[in-house]
Amino acid sequence: MSYKGRFITFFIVLIINLCYMAFYYIRDGHVSWFEFLGLPAMLLLAWYFGKQYDLSQYYLKKYLQQQKELEASYVELQQSKNELLSLFENSNAFLWSVDLATREVIVSKGIENMVGCIQEDFHNYFEFWASFFYPDDMDIVEHQYNELLSAKPSRCQIRIFTNNGEVKWVEIHGNPLLDSSGKVVKLTGVAYDITERKQLEDQMKHIAYHDHLTGLPNRYLLNDYLQRYLAFCKRNNTNLAVMFLDLDNFKMINDRFGHDVGDALLQQAGKRLTDSVREEDVSARLGGDEFIILLNDVDKEQAKGIAERLIMAFNKPFLINDQTCTISTSIGISLYPQDTQDGELLIQLADTAMYSAKKLGKNMYCFYQDALDSESAL
Repeated sequence: MSYKGRFITFFIVLIINLCYMAFYYIRDGHVSWFEFLGLPAMLLLAWYFGKQYDLSQYYLKKYLQQQKELEASYVELQQSKNELLSLFENSNAFLWSVDLATREVIVSKGIENMVGCIQEDFHNYFEFWASFFYPDDMDIVEHQYNELLSAKPSRCQIRIFTNNGEVKWVEIHGNPLLDSSGKVVKLTGVAYDITERKQLEDQMKHIAYHDHLTGLPNRYLLNDYLQRYLAFCKRNNTNLAVMFLDLDNFKMINDRFGHDVGDALLQQAGKRLTDSVREEDVSARLGGDEFIILLNDVDKEQAKGIAERLIMAFNKPFLINDQTCTISTSIGISLYPQDTQDGELLIQLADTAMYSAKKLGKNMYCFYQDALDSESAL
């Protein structure tokens, strides 16, 4: 704190009193004892009033500084508020709240970007908001709702419909608000559009589990399908056929016309596979010119019919970059549970049967049991 006021008042009073004393001394030739005794009292009084002035200046300065800080904080808070409002009004995210007593729904303006309806459409209309939920995800929505009603924060990822029928993924965070008795009276939260993130995840998953050239399932996804199909067959006492296909004379075409033609041939071969089997069957590429087909819930005669259809499909010429390529395929077939109940062994037995088909002249199919009987006969 400054001493400026005290010093100024002290010296002003001192000078005035000295001038006063000098005046009486010149006029009367002496200064009375009263003037000498009054000088210290006047100086003490001047010091006291100077101190009061210094204190008032100190607190005024402090008040003005605090006022300035409050104004700066208010401006910063207002800016943060505007940024937050801009985030939820102009991006694919929105704030929401539900009053449980009145079922009043309040959402921020950001919902307009997400679903294509105006903000006011949702107010006071709980059923309107619920109508946007994807039917298959209603169990998830109900679970989150029950979690919030039990006073627990909740988070879920669901699909919603937009106003034009498009499906989007959203991540919804919710928090319950309690009254003084601990009863949930209101639900609040925020929802984010995560459609792009979900699409990226799907792309990454597709890359991880599909062959990059043909787009067919790779070995990892094939094993997953195989285990699921085996579990289904065990539960329902049904059959499973595993086909192992190898393209005849593929190496000769690849060497003659180059890898670009070979890759294009593999792509077309993958398409012919999927076109020749049922929708519920799984076609996969192991690598090179080897493919696997899983036929769920089929008997030997049905597997034979599909194998014949595949042989006929591959006997048709392939047209690639104005080049006509002719190949065929040899197919080995193993059956569950007749040959084995082990998934990996089913593939190995189908591979063995495929080599028997090649030995017998290619462009044909062979069941593992038939191949085993032929070798036994020899």
